[in-house]
Amino acid sequence: MRTLAALVLSAVLINPAFAGGMAEPVMEEEIETQTAAGSRAGILVPILALILIGLAMSNGDDDTGGGGGEIITGD
Repeated sequence: MRTLAALVLSAVLINPAFAGGMAEPVMEEEIETQTAAGSRAGILVPILALILIGLAMSNGDDDTGGGGGEIITGD
C-alpha cells in the first residue's frame, strides 16, 4: 500500500513537468523589402534640386532695369 501511494504521488508530481512536451518552435517568416526597380530613382532628386537652385539663381539676374542694388536717396 505504501509503495502504491508513493507511485501515485510521484506520478501526480512528475506529470505536469511533461505537460508541454518538446514541440518544435514555430519561427515566423522574415519580411523582405523590395528595392526601387529603376536605376535612375536615386539620381532624380539631386537633379531636380540642381534645376531648382539654378532657376532660383537665374531669377535674380534680370537686366530689365528693375533695381537690383540701387540706393535711392530722398535728395
